[in-house]
Amino acid sequence: MTDKLSRKALKDMSVLGRFVALYCADKHAERPATRFAYKGVEDKTWHGIELCEDCSRLLTHGTAKRLVCPKEPKPYCKDCDVHCYGPGYREKVREIMRYSGRKMIMRGRLDMVYHYFF
Repeated sequence: MTDKLSRKALKDMSVLGRFVALYCADKHAERPATRFAYKGVEDKTWHGIELCEDCSRLLTHGTAKRLVCPKEPKPYCKDCDVHCYGPGYREKVREIMRYSGRKMIMRGRLDMVYHYFF
């Protein structure tokens, strides 16, 4: 499946994965974590991130939705008129993006935050 995915789709999934990983590491450090993988998407997309069960479920949902996004070119989810995320997921992704975006700014990771805001 990876050979069919655009660079943009892979980048979108990678960025979401990093945001979720940062959130999970800070907020769910006490929970057991496992290495994240998604069938059909090469492992290097995920940079070896480890997530708790809840965050893994959220990233799986986000990845599945990104893979079937009906918009081309895909707009940023916050600007889209089609809301793909299921109940509860959209709010959780917003919370994670807010939290991780701030953390990345403080860490000097403006390249990652640029993707979120622009």
